Amino acid sequence: MPPLPDDLEDALLNKLRDFVLAARVPYQPDATDEPDIFSSGLKFVHVCGAWTLRLKLRDGYSDDVRLGLTDTWRMLCRLGIPGSEDVRRGWIVDTPISIRSVMAVSGLIQSEMFSVKCLDGAYEEALHSAAMALNDFAVVKASLEVTEEELSAGGVTDTEAELEQRKAWRQQLQDYHPLLNMDAQKVVDTFEALCKRNKSAAWQQVGQDCLTMAQLWEFCGGNSEEAIRDSQQREWGWRDYWHRAEGWVEARLPPNQVREYLNDKEDRNAESRLVRYFFGKLWDGLPSRARDHLIKADVCWFLLDCMAMQGMLNDLQVAVESTCFDYLWEPLRQMQGGAGFLEFAAKQKQLQQRGRNPTLRDYAWLCHQRFFEDFLLSHHIERQDKDFLTRELPKAMNDLRRVRDLAQHDPKKVWQREEVEPFVGRFLGIGQIGVLPRLAQIGEKLLPRIGRRI
Repeated sequence: MPPLPDDLEDALLNKLRDFVLAARVPYQPDATDEPDIFSSGLKFVHVCGAWTLRLKLRDGYSDDVRLGLTDTWRMLCRLGIPGSEDVRRGWIVDTPISIRSVMAVSGLIQSEMFSVKCLDGAYEEALHSAAMALNDFAVVKASLEVTEEELSAGGVTDTEAELEQRKAWRQQLQDYHPLLNMDAQKVVDTFEALCKRNKSAAWQQVGQDCLTMAQLWEFCGGNSEEAIRDSQQREWGWRDYWHRAEGWVEARLPPNQVREYLNDKEDRNAESRLVRYFFGKLWDGLPSRARDHLIKADVCWFLLDCMAMQGMLNDLQVAVESTCFDYLWEPLRQMQGGAGFLEFAAKQKQLQQRGRNPTLRDYAWLCHQRFFEDFLLSHHIERQDKDFLTRELPKAMNDLRRVRDLAQHDPKKVWQREEVEPFVGRFLGIGQIGVLPRLAQIGEKLLPRIGRRI
């Protein structure tokens, strides 16, 4: 944000301040689920964030700037933005404000709060603010990156105007981003000060923040090759330092917290592998239940535990069923018209009367119905994708269902890794195109426009 002459700067700040006062949303418990309240809250976040960041350029971290940072963050928390399911899936319903814009504001606010907390000597909170800024900014950057492969594969559903907007955002990210306010050595000094002065920190959270620093700094535009120094003036590479810091934190944990911390670490590593090798940007669009069970399956696979193999088959089944519900069943429930959809409604009523959710058998049935093909045609699904949904997908689901039935009817059987491996490769995509990543890619096109990732 370039400086302005003093009179123009004052006029701009006064105008923004008026907008902040006009946009303020009175506190109403449980009212943020209402679209009007939610949309008003998002507008306040943007206006108050803009005024606060502009005022900081003139006044530094004054009382008004600190209050603006706090008010903006409180509104984000009231709306359930930080870490919410809507953020992970990239959805904001019934509002024109892009999730990229919300997360960019959140990242900027957290990067400024990092500096404020450092000034106040609250080093644990400062480190957490820095990690949250990286997480927020990583969401923004990942949502803007569109590869040639995605475009040629038809995995991107944006209009030409939306793609141009992505390019404009990417240019803005190169010009200004939270890392400009988070010097690498300053972040390291914050951790060193925390280690010296705070013996009662929430070390599990600190360890997670250390891993965030190691994993996301370079992705968000930081220079991971820059040499940094610890409190003893020893030089470190960025990743080496933070992995060493995470190990130091782990050693500080009391025995009753070590197992929980290591389990959380295993889950994070599993999620990282699933994103990196199989799902990429499709991961955040999956239902949370599907993600949770895929993480459990990945952990089982790397434990090399034969006793866990049967549980892994169950995790795969739940992941497939949850994904099919969100991408196939739910969009069909919102459609109306035609005798075929009456047939679907009758099937749904039958399930409700029996008190159960759709299973692999029900989804395989759905994929073979004529009205399902009509539904795909109405969404302009390409021939190869249609063939996948109506042929390959139901066959894969039936094969998984049969082996799951066998596991249930013979609970004493010890499943070997070689027996489960074909299903892992088939559904995740080891040496082939995975069923679940392919389903997620096509499923994005079947969601109602208001529910697509923006």
